Amino acid sequence: MAWNTARAQEIVEQLLQYASGLAASTSVDPSVKQDTFNVAQSAMAALMQQRTHDARLELFDGAFLDSYGKRAEAQEILMKALTDSPNKQQIMFEIGVSYLNAGDTEKALATLKAAFDEAPAYNDARILYAAGLINAGKQAEADALLTEGFGSTIVDDNRLLQVYIQAKTI
Repeated sequence: MAWNTARAQEIVEQLLQYASGLAASTSVDPSVKQDTFNVAQSAMAALMQQRTHDARLELFDGAFLDSYGKRAEAQEILMKALTDSPNKQQIMFEIGVSYLNAGDTEKALATLKAAFDEAPAYNDARILYAAGLINAGKQAEADALLTEGFGSTIVDDNRLLQVYIQAKTI
């Protein structure tokens, strides 16, 4: 499949986001999910073949694969993205989340801490690291991190709320 338009990347990214949204849906027929996955993956593979070592494409592909539970493939491509764009926090966040999804808390926390250490003033880095700590059952460390950055352990953030609900700590 050849892509000749300047909008190809945007189209493929939108397709991957749409397909990722289907992955978690319980009301979509599994065959529709699989067909959508196949189309999206094929489109991304074609684009990535034309633009090798594009960290943005690798990030989208890794997140997409992770949404379908393909953790090892996702982590492999996300590590390529990090190699192509070292110390890019967004890539580190996605790697950390993928490790959490795979149940590898140790690697997740190390990755999320590295992302946080890149820019401790960046609220998203603090929140995602705290979320990883909560997920790992390290509530006291998460509380200290949140209090240090926000002056309170109560932070208005849906990601934290989701982690608290999953961890049943509220």
